Amino acid sequence: MRKRLLFLALVVALAFTAGVVPGKADGLLLPDVSPGLPGWSIDRYAPVVFSYLSAVNGINNVIDLGIGTTGKFANRPSAYQSSFYNTQGENNAISGGPGDDLSVLLYIPGSWSSPTNGDVRTDLWVNNADSAYGILGFSNFGTNNELGLYTAGTFQTWNDVTGAWTPVSAQVLYDQWNTLQIQYTNTGYSYYINGVGVGSVNIGAHGGAALTQVLLEAYNFADPTLGVTTNPVPYDVYYAPDVPEPATFGLIGFGLLGLAAAARRKFRA
Repeated sequence: MRKRLLFLALVVALAFTAGVVPGKADGLLLPDVSPGLPGWSIDRYAPVVFSYLSAVNGINNVIDLGIGTTGKFANRPSAYQSSFYNTQGENNAISGGPGDDLSVLLYIPGSWSSPTNGDVRTDLWVNNADSAYGILGFSNFGTNNELGLYTAGTFQTWNDVTGAWTPVSAQVLYDQWNTLQIQYTNTGYSYYINGVGVGSVNIGAHGGAALTQVLLEAYNFADPTLGVTTNPVPYDVYYAPDVPEPATFGLIGFGLLGLAAAARRKFRA
């Protein structure tokens, strides 16, 4: 009987371990990415493209977020001719709180490795009911590069307390899908790139409130008022929900069966 109980405990432990993903919080929040993109609405200013694609580079259910000339500074109505509206994207409602995290896939083409091919910046944002934002993104220009410090692509995080970007050293996987993850706690946001922690921000009294929004943004660099030299080009950004592939669960299942069988043979011996 004792051996049987030990065997059952081993199987339960293996099953529990299989469901735990490093860097993931208790609840995984995903933006709604389905045909028609229900619930999405313009944030700040409309991007040239915000559309649903059934598949891109091996991933299903993708959002195409496009930046183009019609959204540049000179082509916007006078009320929108400020750098605030260079950030262009859409938002959707989510429901969560401390212990939850937001995770999406971002495809980064090799051409983004250098601003010579054009300036790009795109961000994943999450907002809570107290209007405290967690932002994690990629840029080959960005606020930091106004000092000429970053000439290649880097991931960067936003500190909503200091109002500043921080570049991080996480490896950029070019011509691949990268995982951007913002984990929400009682006190702030923790940032992960491809499952590796890259920083956090303590938002103090603004922490603990319910999560309310996910935002997908990109930046239109065609703005002569920025006071820095830019290389604006039209570009498209591809986002998708971070959903584990079915094959992954199959491999986990086979692994569990094999380990369980081995354990049973051992306990019978």
